[in-house]
Amino acid sequence: MTREEAVEKGLTDAQKRKLEESLYKPLDEFLKRLKRKIKALFAPLFVSGFDQLNIIMLNKQTSEMYLELDEFNRENYLALVKHARKWVERLVGKELKVRDMREFVDQYLKGYDPVTQYVYTKEVDRKKMRLNEAILTAREYQDVQKLQKAVKKAADLWFTQSSQYALDLMLFEIRQAFEDDGISLLRWNTQRDERVCPECNALDGKIFDSDDYPDPPHYNCRCYPTHENPEKPV
Repeated sequence: MTREEAVEKGLTDAQKRKLEESLYKPLDEFLKRLKRKIKALFAPLFVSGFDQLNIIMLNKQTSEMYLELDEFNRENYLALVKHARKWVERLVGKELKVRDMREFVDQYLKGYDPVTQYVYTKEVDRKKMRLNEAILTAREYQDVQKLQKAVKKAADLWFTQSSQYALDLMLFEIRQAFEDDGISLLRWNTQRDERVCPECNALDGKIFDSDDYPDPPHYNCRCYPTHENPEKPV
């Protein structure tokens, strides 16, 4: 966008860049809360005595834990996609049609994610079962180190999954919001810092038809689309 075009839309170049920089601030706050939530819920498993970890009690404990983690994620995902839609509205300078954002989140989590390469709803159950199996194996051998390693791995995996889905939902909503506004061309933008990978750096500034806009090429990709108005995509 040229300075003249930005001014016409009510945004100077500096304002537009500041707006772009604000995109992931709510995500960073969510990740801090997520770390605290995971720590609080997984902590009891670190200190549970082996006599407390029978199959029935373990399944009940982990089922309740993953249910709470899932509900925590969904409420935060809802807030993040609402923020992403508002972000696009500020960028294009107008309000977009109202959609059921909770339904949007629910449907996305039931579908295949191109970055994680699995379905969120199914993976929640799988992660619970894998943790149960690892804990019961540690219990069988009375191996405390094995138990603690299994719990830490499960906590780390949940954080990785949860943070990636937060990113993917935000980016998917941004693309959907641009589509709702009738925008057909999107520019790929990197964070323009030392953490940008070569693959993303090669895409920076390129313009794509909205249907051909690439999926994030890796975990933790914070590249994002903005709208463009050239005659042809690059």
